[in-house]
Amino acid sequence: MTNSEKAKMQNRLEDLISRVKEIEKLFPGFDNPVMDEIHLEFTREAQAIQQKLAEKREYLFNFKGGGWNSEYAHTMEEAVQIAKLQFQGRKGFDIDEKSFRVSTPTDIQNLLSFCY
Repeated sequence: MTNSEKAKMQNRLEDLISRVKEIEKLFPGFDNPVMDEIHLEFTREAQAIQQKLAEKREYLFNFKGGGWNSEYAHTMEEAVQIAKLQFQGRKGFDIDEKSFRVSTPTDIQNLLSFCY
């Protein structure tokens, strides 16, 4: 996920929460099956977005002189920023920003195989 995608998800979540509140205000205790279905749909989508926004992913990256590392972050841009701060000023640890990618089990296994 990128920062732009994260912002879109946050905006969608705000819209959904607002709509759910409006439905609850306009149709208290809704005796209408259609409104109940819409309310449930909005609520489920809001919960899915909240879960996705809370999730951190592992991002792998390479150093320009060789080697690799990983960072956990919500977005790729955040992972780059964290890595830059962590390795800032450390000689031999020039981060290749273009190498950032979401970690997969296969990718990790391949990288770890170089250690044995």
